Amino acid sequence: MPSAPLPSTPEIVIIGAGAAGIGAGLALTRLGIPFVIVEAKQRLGGRTFTESASIGHPWDHGAQWFHAAERNPLRLIAERIGHPFLAEDEDWATQWYMDGRPLDPAEQEAAGEAMEAAFEASEEAGAAGRDISQAAAAGLSPPYGVFSRFVFEAIGSGPADDMSAVDVSRYDGGEIDYAVNGGYGRLVARLGEGLPVRLGCEVEAIAAAPGGVSVATAAGTIRARAAILTVSNNVLLSGRIRIDRALPPALEGLPCGDCEKIAVELTGNALAGLVDEKILCQHGGEVFSLQIQPYGRRFVGAYVAGETARRVGAMSHAEAGALLGEVLAKVYGGNVKASLGRAARTAWSHDPHILGAYSYARAGRAADRPALLEADLAPLFLAGEAHLLDWFSTAHGAHVSGVQTAHKAARHLGHNVPDADPLWLPDSLVRPS
Repeated sequence: MPSAPLPSTPEIVIIGAGAAGIGAGLALTRLGIPFVIVEAKQRLGGRTFTESASIGHPWDHGAQWFHAAERNPLRLIAERIGHPFLAEDEDWATQWYMDGRPLDPAEQEAAGEAMEAAFEASEEAGAAGRDISQAAAAGLSPPYGVFSRFVFEAIGSGPADDMSAVDVSRYDGGEIDYAVNGGYGRLVARLGEGLPVRLGCEVEAIAAAPGGVSVATAAGTIRARAAILTVSNNVLLSGRIRIDRALPPALEGLPCGDCEKIAVELTGNALAGLVDEKILCQHGGEVFSLQIQPYGRRFVGAYVAGETARRVGAMSHAEAGALLGEVLAKVYGGNVKASLGRAARTAWSHDPHILGAYSYARAGRAADRPALLEADLAPLFLAGEAHLLDWFSTAHGAHVSGVQTAHKAARHLGHNVPDADPLWLPDSLVRPS
């Protein structure tokens, strides 16, 4: 989409065009309040990003599932605008492997029971207010603790030895997950169509100014009565944006962790009979969650977390593809490598505009998330996935945070506004009945 010119007199400037920034923009559109969104990247979506150029098939680099699908507002919005998703709850792994060997039914049942026990122990500790790490609460003993550690870190993005059991116990993951086969990134980008967005416009500094704030960007300075800042906590902590006021100390306890993906094109006949196959592989002490030909598309996707994600994010695309090839060869035989084509990997923790996956509360710092929500920096307002007690780390949580923060900013500026409505859309987006 072409970048819109910077308006001369926006009432509010939104920094970041991810799910939170677009949610805030939709809310201000509904309220009739002039605004502009400035985005450092040359695209919409932030940590939701769908593309197909890298491996010849569309794949999501970030968010991919409607979590808590039974009440997820972005799932409801997707229905209204006709955006494709699979309305069926699926197992996230049908077969588990340890160094290429499939677990037999009794072993897999034991591994599943160990994982369930680990989650129950973490939940019990958190519900009891014991602000210890998930790993300390669960124990994570061999031989199956490696799988539980992976799932802790894949869901929460932080190290299992450092994620607060109290914070995790607040998370509302719902009962159902739906795959967004139409692309989660494409969905969020669609919601931003028509909003006044300036792409490729990196923010350098935010300062107080008469009547509001001054936002210095690569394309010039914007003056507004208020600003909504939706960048990740790690970007805030990095100091990449100079801000003339002290940021909440709670940010230190809520860093973004590490999760990455690898995608490799399938060019030959290997794995042709495996469509939307989901497996969990322990390979050389590391765990990979694999989707083979997701939605019938000829590629293999891998999801990694923790130390493995940090390692993958530092690799070249080819090196990451070779790693995934080794994992596949261990399970399906060395001939599979001849059917592997182009490879791509994400590097969210190395992306200067993101610097991580999503937020987690460090053990002993569970109080920092509610403290962050209560922080008052007006006329500067913070929004994003970190700014909810129950839907943190999700795209729909970021969207809701953006909507709620837009209303908070509007009230601060003296507007008499109705209740927030995260389902509101302009008529141009709604599919005719």
